[in-house]
Amino acid sequence: MRAKSIILFVIGFFLALIAYGIAWFVSIGLAYVFELIALALGIYMAVKKVSTGELVLGIVLIIFAILSLAATSVTQVAVLGFQQAVESKSITASIGERITVGSWAITVLSVQTPSYINIEGTYYMPSEGDKFVVVSIKIENIGNDTKSLSDIWDFTLFTNTGTGYSETYFPENILFNVTNEVIAKAMNVTSLDTTLKLAPGGSIQGDIVFEIPANETPSELYFKVGIVGGYKVTVKLA
Repeated sequence: MRAKSIILFVIGFFLALIAYGIAWFVSIGLAYVFELIALALGIYMAVKKVSTGELVLGIVLIIFAILSLAATSVTQVAVLGFQQAVESKSITASIGERITVGSWAITVLSVQTPSYINIEGTYYMPSEGDKFVVVSIKIENIGNDTKSLSDIWDFTLFTNTGTGYSETYFPENILFNVTNEVIAKAMNVTSLDTTLKLAPGGSIQGDIVFEIPANETPSELYFKVGIVGGYKVTVKLA
């Protein structure tokens, strides 16, 4: 058996052997290239045989290259399936539009900018140079199983400047001297408790408070539904 044939077999076998790892960690396309080279070398050895040993090596290399190609094809299907599973889908809606996402129906009811807010009997005013933005939202469980509201998360308010602001859980400025004027101008806020669970057919309505610069205007509300392969929802506020 010629040394050339042994070298070609070793090269082809090595390329087919590492192709599976290349498919996972580098490039599926490059893996196919390596496997096709190995297959071509095997066919060349089988066709150009000068001995029974070279024919056997060629056939072995062809079989191994084909098995490697099949494994890479399975890997490609698995990778594509995984990407589709984890890839979030984008949804855009408007105020008052009922958004159906998975087991949830979500409706942004209103956006208000009150001078003061009242949360469970405690009154707050925005920091100097800021203003409150209160987004009222309704959430319904339209699925067949009890679901946690924590499935809906990452509420972010974007303004006309393109700046995003996170939800304000604990406003800083508490009003201790509450006048009748404050009471008249204050908005009663029912915080949306995302730690709760909703049974099938259940619904909840609550408010999300943001504090933004007074010279900016609310533009979009952004939030996510689901952790893996969920939804990115954008609600136009203007």
